[in-house]
Amino acid sequence: MPFLRLDMDCAIPMLPYGNRFRKCRKWVQDSFSNVALLTYRVKQRRETNVLLKGVLARPEALASHIARFTQALIMDIAYGHQVTTDDDKYIEMGEKGNHAFATAGSAGSMLVDFFPILKHYPTWLPGSAFKIRAINAAKLLRTMHDVPYNEIKYQLKHGNPQLSFTSTLLDSYFHDGKFGTLTEQDEKDIKGSARTLYSAGTETMASSMNTFVLAMLLYPNVYRKAQEEMDRVLGLSRLPELEDRESLPYLNAVIKETYRWLPPLPMTLPHMSSQDDVYNGYRIPKQTLVIGNAWGMARDENMYPDPESFCPERFLDLTNEDIADPRLYVFGFGRRLCPGNDFADSCIYMVLANIIATMNINKTR
Repeated sequence: MPFLRLDMDCAIPMLPYGNRFRKCRKWVQDSFSNVALLTYRVKQRRETNVLLKGVLARPEALASHIARFTQALIMDIAYGHQVTTDDDKYIEMGEKGNHAFATAGSAGSMLVDFFPILKHYPTWLPGSAFKIRAINAAKLLRTMHDVPYNEIKYQLKHGNPQLSFTSTLLDSYFHDGKFGTLTEQDEKDIKGSARTLYSAGTETMASSMNTFVLAMLLYPNVYRKAQEEMDRVLGLSRLPELEDRESLPYLNAVIKETYRWLPPLPMTLPHMSSQDDVYNGYRIPKQTLVIGNAWGMARDENMYPDPESFCPERFLDLTNEDIADPRLYVFGFGRRLCPGNDFADSCIYMVLANIIATMNINKTR
């Protein structure tokens, strides 16, 4: 696994199932409860407006505006930091950290994933490039962990930090008089959980938003239908809000098809079998790495006829029980199911709905 190379065993998706995993996952689940989601709506509206203004000013930089939306929103939720400039230092650290983790290699792509002893392979020997990349990536990831965390810790001791995922967890120690009992492992878990929010949320949301734009360029008739529905339901006097979603069935079908057409994580997060098993005649030994193939599921011709085409109409036939909602697999499975999937889905809706309501998407000439 990549965390063996990076010495970063505090990222929730990489933790083995057990007490630490349950504790950290509960922290994240609580931060995306139904009550918490309501409090994020003001932030979602604010960052959606910033995105729309940015696109109007520089439409050629749409991907950058989308990236800023996801990064600024998650940075606010995870650390209480509001992004106000294009050269925000925390965003820069986050981008470098995410890039370093991505380039370190996916699960099972390196020998060290199967032979952990190679972690100790000397960097001066030939073939040590994987070790050097891991060392450099670990430095960037630690910076991404430590800097915003230490800032919040300082503010808790000397001031009044903004409400956030990290400040809430630290505040529980501070107010209970347990700040001195905050162990190194506690701090590691809080840092890792906050970074998981940022890393997991920003990349996947941005991927789906960019996929939507690509699909609308290739299938302009779909975009026209979505605009017609938006104008019919909302008119021209206001922007769409989350409360309007149930009234926009075609847009919901477009979002589902966006997930299916190009899943944000074609190969889902790795799992490990906890015991020997047999599936379809294949023996799966205990502690076998198992990776879900979301891309294969999304391309199942028995479920999705003509899977290469972008066809939202396939999700409008509610009587067809053979068609699975892509949200059942693009956000992961079981214990590794993304705990922020409802929040991510609502963010994607907000951006797509507001773009549809205010803009045309055309190829440059």
